[in-house]
Amino acid sequence: MNIRWNTPTLLGDHKPEDIKTYIDRMNHGIKLFEQLNKIPEIRVTRDPVLQYNHSNPAWHLQKVKLFDQKQSAEDDLTIYSSEKSQEVDVELDGNYAIVQNTWMGHYGHNNFDNLGRFEYFRQLFKNNIKFILTEYGPGLHKTTLQQLYCLNSFYKDNVIFLPPKKILKINGSLFQAEREPVHWFDESKMYCEYLRIGLSEQIKTGEKTNKEHIIFCPRVSATSSHGRLNTEDGIQKTKQLIESIIRQNDKPIEFSIYTEKNSKGDRMTVQEQRNFFKSATIMIGIHGSALSNMVWADRLADYNSPRLQIIEIVGNTTARNKNYRQLGPWQHGNDCGYWHQYGNHFNTNFQNIFYEKLPEREDFKFVDIDMKLLAKAIKTALN
Repeated sequence: MNIRWNTPTLLGDHKPEDIKTYIDRMNHGIKLFEQLNKIPEIRVTRDPVLQYNHSNPAWHLQKVKLFDQKQSAEDDLTIYSSEKSQEVDVELDGNYAIVQNTWMGHYGHNNFDNLGRFEYFRQLFKNNIKFILTEYGPGLHKTTLQQLYCLNSFYKDNVIFLPPKKILKINGSLFQAEREPVHWFDESKMYCEYLRIGLSEQIKTGEKTNKEHIIFCPRVSATSSHGRLNTEDGIQKTKQLIESIIRQNDKPIEFSIYTEKNSKGDRMTVQEQRNFFKSATIMIGIHGSALSNMVWADRLADYNSPRLQIIEIVGNTTARNKNYRQLGPWQHGNDCGYWHQYGNHFNTNFQNIFYEKLPEREDFKFVDIDMKLLAKAIKTALN
């Protein structure tokens, strides 16, 4: 394996089939890193008139329809022509970029799939651009806006929300990134470097510390309904294991458990989550939205700091779930976890552990984690 790609380490003694599928996914990821290591192409439309509707099913990409001012629109959309200007609901002056992708508004997917897309345009135009935001479901743009505000204060005054079915006219130019002929899951690799650069701009050198901060991110049914969840017993065992390792270690180590609640018992805002994960040096968790908060850890974007250590519990679903009932098609995409999903442009070191099926279940709704392997991973991360 080419070391320049900083590939993840798999812990455990596994069957040849499990190892092969894991290595295959890593090789597939490396191939995509090379294929998509290029500057995105942009499509420019002058003085456009446009509209979009919520997709069906909701998590599919929103399709923006551009209307020709002289010709009728296709399909069953409202017809716009230069003689019917009163049909325009919103009119804007200036240059705008529209950023769209599958799962826009979903916290975990936004963190890596979508924030980098915004950063690409912001950096390209040196803050001289505004954004139009659509959503895949009603109200979900609120999450995206909060994440953008935490990413850079620029977005607070330069993002507008376009409601579905409204017709928008721009007196200026509309910029859109051309779609790559790959699955949306892979296309996000094109934008990770821009996300890293944007995140690095927010890091203050004087705030750096060598103190270790371990953050454990349990995945629980209250916030994750579709499986690969920690059991209560598993959460307690993980907590006790980490505390035991800390007691045996001479260096000062802070330990936190992420519960999505602040000190008042309310759900954390995005800003509070950003502050919570800012000082993380080691993050532990099952592949999922909670662990995607690694994006807010300073070390992730700072090549002048030690690597952010990620201990991710993954499924190796391609090989093993064929023997059990699947919880959904997403299970085929989690091999190698976030390393494979979001590219290799971050200051990270990944250790992966396969979760196991609980003996009493025929699926992976709740999963078991090998505590010996987890202990090995934590001790390695601390050295």
